[in-house]
Amino acid sequence: MDALHLNFTSAPKGKMHPVVVLSVIDHYMRRPEGQNRVIGALLGTRGVNGVVEIRNSFPVPHSETADEVAVDMDFMAVQRELHMETFPEDDIVGWYATGPEITEYSILLHEFFASSGSRHPIHVTVDTTLSNGRLAIQGYVSSVLQMGSASFGTQFHPIEVGMASFEAEQIGLNLISRGLYSADGTTPLAEEMNNLESSLAQLADHLDEAANYVDGVLAGSIQPDNKIGRFLLTAVSAVPQIEADAFVDMLDSNIKDLLMVLYLSDLIRTQLHLSDRIDKVLAKHARKEESATASA
Repeated sequence: MDALHLNFTSAPKGKMHPVVVLSVIDHYMRRPEGQNRVIGALLGTRGVNGVVEIRNSFPVPHSETADEVAVDMDFMAVQRELHMETFPEDDIVGWYATGPEITEYSILLHEFFASSGSRHPIHVTVDTTLSNGRLAIQGYVSSVLQMGSASFGTQFHPIEVGMASFEAEQIGLNLISRGLYSADGTTPLAEEMNNLESSLAQLADHLDEAANYVDGVLAGSIQPDNKIGRFLLTAVSAVPQIEADAFVDMLDSNIKDLLMVLYLSDLIRTQLHLSDRIDKVLAKHARKEESATASA
């Protein structure tokens, strides 16, 4: 007798970049009037370790009624082709939908994205309604319920979806997060030196936090974590071993070189400005001479 079982392989892990979340929110805010949720394609790469990195996304127009769901397949094909011209290493790895839960049309949409070339697509739900007071993000993969060679349906299984970011994205997130502490929820763009001062202050806080952790581990008040220890060892090993006096001399020499470059650039700028003014005066004088000659 055949047993009823799920055709389910090992679950992947998803790493989503902040730009994807912001794109989904923007898509939801611009949705047509009367539309309850929006969907779109997730683009990225699949790693050999089973981690799917979701780097980008684009919206896919669709409509849902009580009887059917329709997707603009031509629009999706064009957007996919345009994206791959710019990022040839990316491809569709899944799809997203806004809302806190899976709906009755999710299986049909999941099968559509699977048939569009995305092998074992990931489905990500983004709760833009903030039903639990937060922007909940949940990932799913599907498995087929089978008995022998016959299929009886599809079931979704939750998977882990974490956040990953490039350095530029992290800088943008840090800037956006400052708006949480302002009265109007906005944050102005600071001057370059102010940004440098803020970054150095943040670095100093991180160093103090790491030093307090190491002191706590040595004192026995904090349980040691091997993962944190290896990370700290890697960070310390990346710092070049140099004497303090040699570092001061090197820094002083680099500062002098920088100041010399700034001086030369200002000198060149002044020379170009004077040359432009002289050319204008000579041209004006030549026009006066031509006018005097013509009148004579």
